Amino acid sequence: MTSSLTDTEIRILSTVYDGKSRPAEIARTVGMSLQGTIYHLRNIQKAGLIDENHRITTKGYEILYESLRAIRDRIGKTLSELEGTRTWEALCSSDVRQGDDVYLYMDGGYLHCSRTRVSSARGRSTLTGAGGSVTGVEEVSGIVEVDIRTVQIIILPDPDRGCRLENIVEGTAAVMKNMHDYEVFVLGEMALYVVRQIGITEPSSFAPLEAAYDAASRGLRSVVVSSRRRFLYESRKLEELARKYPVVKNYLLSV
Repeated sequence: MTSSLTDTEIRILSTVYDGKSRPAEIARTVGMSLQGTIYHLRNIQKAGLIDENHRITTKGYEILYESLRAIRDRIGKTLSELEGTRTWEALCSSDVRQGDDVYLYMDGGYLHCSRTRVSSARGRSTLTGAGGSVTGVEEVSGIVEVDIRTVQIIILPDPDRGCRLENIVEGTAAVMKNMHDYEVFVLGEMALYVVRQIGITEPSSFAPLEAAYDAASRGLRSVVVSSRRRFLYESRKLEELARKYPVVKNYLLSV
């Protein structure tokens, strides 16, 4: 073991420093299995950071101090970087001047700002611009209201032998008859053909699942059309998308 501790070793050594010495007690505190905790305790003891009674040594204290200071510095750098990203991009709904107090709201999936009070979210404009242009908004406070939408996923039959395309087009048209204002995303060639046949000429086919979730998180209605085979191949992404967009749900429809 070097003078640089892993995150797990730091947690265990911090727990020992706090006065806990029994492996079972340490395991409960750090949320590890007893076997894993004993393994790490043995390594920490061999390195001279704790004694045989699981009490922190002078060397252990010094290394723990340096490790925690490095974490503090890393967190401080990260917070500084995050602070620098707090200028938000926004489209101007009317003329604004640099330094104006503006209010923020979502429209069409994009953040807008206005000098007229339209929400509780507000900030200060960083640029002068005419209506329709873009500005930055700093010192943001309040909550921007977004009507989170559900992602509709339409599953088509695969284009296997015996497949009747005209029936699939007809069935898809029936399912999508009330989706006139939806953002349409297609997954694969089968889906592209079908939506074109029902009159949707410009669907998005680039990263469709990711784009649909992002659109829903911005308040836009969205639908993904895919063959069964292509969806099964891509569905492994759903777990990751659920973590990234925890408030967005999906709903499966079959044709």
